[in-house]
Amino acid sequence: MIVALTPMLTIRLLEKNIMMVLVDAVLLSVAFLSLVFLYKEKYVAYIKGTISLTLAVGMIFSSHYGSDASMYWIFPGTLGIFSMLSPRHALALLVCMSSILLPVLVNRTSLETVLTLYATLAPSIFFVYYFARELQLRFEQLNTEAVEDYLTQAGNRRAFHRDAEHCITDLVKNAKSATLIVFDMDYFKRLNDTFGHGVGDQVLKETTSLMGKRLRRTDKIYRLGGEEFAIIVRNSNLHDGQTLAHDLREYVAVSQSDALPNYTMSFGVAELKLDESVTSWVDRADKALYASKDAGRDKISLAS
Repeated sequence: MIVALTPMLTIRLLEKNIMMVLVDAVLLSVAFLSLVFLYKEKYVAYIKGTISLTLAVGMIFSSHYGSDASMYWIFPGTLGIFSMLSPRHALALLVCMSSILLPVLVNRTSLETVLTLYATLAPSIFFVYYFARELQLRFEQLNTEAVEDYLTQAGNRRAFHRDAEHCITDLVKNAKSATLIVFDMDYFKRLNDTFGHGVGDQVLKETTSLMGKRLRRTDKIYRLGGEEFAIIVRNSNLHDGQTLAHDLREYVAVSQSDALPNYTMSFGVAELKLDESVTSWVDRADKALYASKDAGRDKISLAS
């Protein structure tokens, strides 16, 4: 935006079009201040919204006070707005801008020119919206696949490490603790060997689904690999994690499908410590899980 406006400002100075000089100067100032604010504060969504709104207002003023050729800046401006906003918000802003711009253009140019402009602008906006929407859907799909386990739809290891790091930051900055529950299926290899991997997959999917019904919206379940899972319980202490683990173990035990073989789970629970890394947190929870295995399985153990 700055690159495009700077030469335009120079041209309008040479043309002595004072009104457009002021409009371009305001647009240039907003763009520059937005970039400075973005660099310092990182509020990307607000900055993009401000620049898009300023761009729309600038196109209206440019079409009113500029030369006849100024109205054709609407087309690159449309692309710019779609590049900064979500397709839905960009479409809403452009519809409002086009509605305000219509009487402005009717008063300054011929009706034939206005009709020609809008006959090309409308399908342009529609096609850009369509492709922007398709691109957004593909991006959301890829983003989901990057952090979601394909079989169980639980979070994957990447999502776990990302959210665990957030918990560490939350503890340091806001003194909000979190508890990690790790668990896996007892004798899962034997279950797979006896009933087949298809049945084993169904057990994993059922367990994830059942546990999801007992978790708060702020809690999240992850599949770390194989039959090993983890749950991050935000804003909780060790006692809260132990209570939830007992609830999950009992709920899954009584809610299992009759079409699947019976199975049990072993749990390890660890509360996050200050200045602890994700690796250390997981290691302590794993040691508690191994203690449950050593104690005969189908148990819950707490980390020290």
